[in-house]
Amino acid sequence: MYDILVYLFENYYTPQACPEADVLAHKLAAAGFEHEDIDEALGWLYGLAQTTEQCVQLAQAPQSNSTRVYTHHEYQSLGSEAIGFISFLESSGYCRQRCAKFSSTAPKPPPNPPYRLKSSKSWR
Repeated sequence: MYDILVYLFENYYTPQACPEADVLAHKLAAAGFEHEDIDEALGWLYGLAQTTEQCVQLAQAPQSNSTRVYTHHEYQSLGSEAIGFISFLESSGYCRQRCAKFSSTAPKPPPNPPYRLKSSKSWR
């Protein structure tokens, strides 16, 4: 999957330059990437797009009295030292609190994403 993400970064500098997911999947397969890796990478990118959209919505609706609460999973993944540093950045104004969303894992793709291929035979 990471090879695909590097390939996309090197060939498509902005998300706007990337073709639609189904066309991109075919181009990646033609470039020699495995179908499972393509599905995983596109799923990760789909989740990233969803998360980015949510962050933009949060940034457009500022709430000065909000407090960031970390989940148990985030606390276990990041640790108290990293959370303390993030809190410092937020309090200093370097990192706005309402947009600070950190996670140790990539977003999970939806169960039936629109880009998932029906059969690998259709690529050949």
